[in-house]
Amino acid sequence: MIKKKIKTEDFIKSIIVTKKSSSNELEKIKNDRLTNSIEGTIEDLDEQQNKNIKSENRAELVNGQDDSITNSQKTNLTKSEAKTWEQFNKLLDAEFYRDKKDTFLMSLSGKCLSEFENIANGVTYKTGNKVSRNSVIRKVLEYYVHYEKSKLENIITKL
Repeated sequence: MIKKKIKTEDFIKSIIVTKKSSSNELEKIKNDRLTNSIEGTIEDLDEQQNKNIKSENRAELVNGQDDSITNSQKTNLTKSEAKTWEQFNKLLDAEFYRDKKDTFLMSLSGKCLSEFENIANGVTYKTGNKVSRNSVIRKVLEYYVHYEKSKLENIITKL
Protein backbone atom coordinates (compact mmCIF):
# COMPACT_ATOMS: atom_id res chain seq x y z
CA MET A 1 0.00 0.00 0.00
CA ILE A 2 1.48 3.32 -1.05
CA LYS A 3 0.91 6.21 1.26
CA LYS A 4 0.10 9.68 0.02
CA LYS A 5 3.13 11.96 -0.11
CA ILE A 6 3.21 14.54 2.63
CA LYS A 7 3.83 18.08 1.48
CA THR A 8 5.95 20.49 3.49
CA GLU A 9 2.92 22.61 4.26
CA ASP A 10 1.06 19.59 5.64
CA PHE A 11 4.13 18.62 7.65
CA ILE A 12 4.34 22.07 9.27
CA LYS A 13 0.62 22.12 10.00
CA SER A 14 0.78 18.69 11.62
CA ILE A 15 3.61 19.83 13.89
CA ILE A 16 1.70 22.97 14.89
CA VAL A 17 -1.56 21.13 15.50
CA THR A 18 -0.07 18.25 17.46
CA LYS A 19 2.61 20.39 19.18
CA LYS A 20 5.18 17.65 18.68
CA SER A 21 8.85 18.22 18.08
CA SER A 22 9.73 18.46 14.43
CA SER A 23 12.54 15.91 14.62
CA ASN A 24 10.22 13.20 15.97
CA GLU A 25 7.60 13.94 13.34
CA LEU A 26 10.22 13.99 10.60
CA GLU A 27 11.62 10.61 11.66
CA LYS A 28 8.10 9.19 11.69
CA ILE A 29 7.48 10.41 8.12
CA LYS A 30 10.84 9.06 6.92
CA ASN A 31 10.09 5.65 8.39
CA ASP A 32 6.64 5.65 6.81
CA ARG A 33 8.10 6.49 3.43
CA LEU A 34 10.81 3.85 3.69
CA THR A 35 8.42 1.08 4.57
CA ASN A 36 5.38 2.06 2.50
CA SER A 37 6.49 3.99 -0.56
CA ILE A 38 8.57 1.27 -2.18
CA GLU A 39 7.70 -2.37 -1.97
CA GLY A 40 10.59 -4.38 -0.62
CA THR A 41 13.33 -3.77 1.88
CA ILE A 42 15.58 -0.85 2.62
CA GLU A 43 18.27 -2.57 0.55
CA ASP A 44 15.94 -2.33 -2.45
CA LEU A 45 15.67 1.40 -1.81
CA ASP A 46 19.47 1.71 -1.74
CA GLU A 47 19.71 -0.13 -5.06
CA GLN A 48 17.10 2.18 -6.57
CA GLN A 49 19.02 5.24 -5.38
CA ASN A 50 22.25 3.86 -6.85
CA LYS A 51 20.52 3.54 -10.23
CA ASN A 52 19.73 7.24 -10.25
CA ILE A 53 22.36 9.28 -12.03
CA LYS A 54 23.86 12.13 -10.04
CA SER A 55 24.06 15.51 -11.75
CA GLU A 56 27.86 15.31 -12.06
CA ASN A 57 27.66 11.96 -13.82
CA ARG A 58 24.79 13.24 -15.98
CA ALA A 59 26.93 16.18 -17.11
CA GLU A 60 29.74 13.80 -18.06
CA LEU A 61 27.31 11.66 -20.04
CA VAL A 62 25.87 14.69 -21.80
CA ASN A 63 29.32 16.00 -22.68
CA GLY A 64 30.36 12.60 -23.99
CA GLN A 65 27.07 12.32 -25.86
CA ASP A 66 27.63 15.78 -27.34
CA ASP A 67 30.94 14.70 -28.85
CA SER A 68 29.48 11.52 -30.35
CA ILE A 69 26.41 13.31 -31.71
CA THR A 70 28.50 16.04 -33.27
CA ASN A 71 30.93 13.59 -34.88
CA SER A 72 28.22 11.28 -36.21
CA GLN A 73 26.18 14.14 -37.60
CA LYS A 74 29.15 15.86 -39.22
CA THR A 75 29.08 13.19 -41.90
CA ASN A 76 25.63 14.46 -42.93
CA LEU A 77 26.81 18.08 -43.23
CA THR A 78 28.48 19.78 -46.16
CA LYS A 79 31.79 21.55 -45.55
CA SER A 80 30.16 24.96 -45.35
CA GLU A 81 27.48 23.65 -42.98
CA ALA A 82 30.12 22.01 -40.78
CA LYS A 83 32.09 25.28 -40.69
CA THR A 84 28.95 27.23 -39.77
CA TRP A 85 28.14 24.71 -37.04
CA GLU A 86 31.66 24.93 -35.58
CA GLN A 87 31.56 28.74 -35.64
CA PHE A 88 28.20 28.67 -33.86
CA ASN A 89 29.56 26.31 -31.18
CA LYS A 90 32.58 28.57 -30.69
CA LEU A 91 30.20 31.50 -30.35
CA LEU A 92 28.20 29.69 -27.67
CA ASP A 93 31.36 28.81 -25.73
CA ALA A 94 32.89 32.29 -26.03
CA GLU A 95 32.69 34.98 -23.40
CA PHE A 96 33.30 38.44 -24.83
CA TYR A 97 32.81 40.41 -21.67
CA ARG A 98 35.52 42.80 -20.66
CA ASP A 99 33.35 44.09 -17.85
CA LYS A 100 30.37 42.84 -15.91
CA LYS A 101 27.21 41.73 -17.64
CA ASP A 102 24.86 44.69 -17.74
CA THR A 103 21.16 44.21 -18.20
CA PHE A 104 19.73 45.54 -21.39
CA LEU A 105 16.26 46.14 -22.69
CA MET A 106 15.30 45.64 -26.27
CA SER A 107 12.26 45.14 -28.36
CA LEU A 108 12.35 42.42 -30.98
CA SER A 109 9.62 41.19 -33.25
CA GLY A 110 7.80 38.05 -32.27
CA LYS A 111 9.18 36.27 -35.32
CA CYS A 112 12.76 37.18 -34.40
CA LEU A 113 12.30 35.98 -30.82
CA SER A 114 10.70 32.74 -31.98
CA GLU A 115 13.62 32.13 -34.37
CA PHE A 116 16.12 32.58 -31.53
CA GLU A 117 13.96 30.30 -29.38
CA ASN A 118 13.96 27.66 -32.14
CA ILE A 119 17.75 27.87 -32.42
CA ALA A 120 18.20 27.51 -28.67
CA ASN A 121 15.73 24.61 -28.44
CA GLY A 122 17.31 22.87 -31.42
CA VAL A 123 20.82 23.13 -29.98
CA THR A 124 19.61 21.95 -26.57
CA TYR A 125 17.75 19.00 -28.07
CA LYS A 126 20.39 17.87 -30.55
CA THR A 127 23.51 18.34 -28.40
CA GLY A 128 22.17 17.88 -24.88
CA ASN A 129 23.71 21.21 -23.78
CA LYS A 130 21.19 23.56 -22.19
CA VAL A 131 21.16 26.79 -24.17
CA SER A 132 18.77 29.65 -23.48
CA ARG A 133 17.33 32.02 -26.04
CA ASN A 134 18.67 35.04 -24.18
CA SER A 135 22.15 33.54 -24.11
CA VAL A 136 22.07 33.10 -27.88
CA ILE A 137 20.81 36.67 -28.42
CA ARG A 138 23.42 38.11 -26.07
CA LYS A 139 26.29 36.21 -27.70
CA VAL A 140 25.18 37.09 -31.22
CA LEU A 141 25.10 40.78 -30.28
CA GLU A 142 28.50 40.60 -28.56
CA TYR A 143 29.97 38.79 -31.58
CA TYR A 144 28.61 41.44 -33.90
CA VAL A 145 30.00 44.29 -31.81
CA HIS A 146 33.47 42.76 -31.55
CA TYR A 147 33.92 41.37 -35.08
CA GLU A 148 31.43 42.64 -37.61
CA LYS A 149 31.08 46.24 -36.44
CA SER A 150 34.55 47.21 -37.67
CA LYS A 151 33.77 45.91 -41.18
CA LEU A 152 30.58 47.96 -41.26
CA GLU A 153 32.39 51.05 -39.94
CA ASN A 154 35.00 50.73 -42.73
CA ILE A 155 32.24 50.56 -45.33
CA ILE A 156 30.52 53.62 -43.84
CA THR A 157 33.75 55.64 -43.85
CA LYS A 158 34.27 54.82 -47.55
CA LEU A 159 30.82 56.15 -48.45
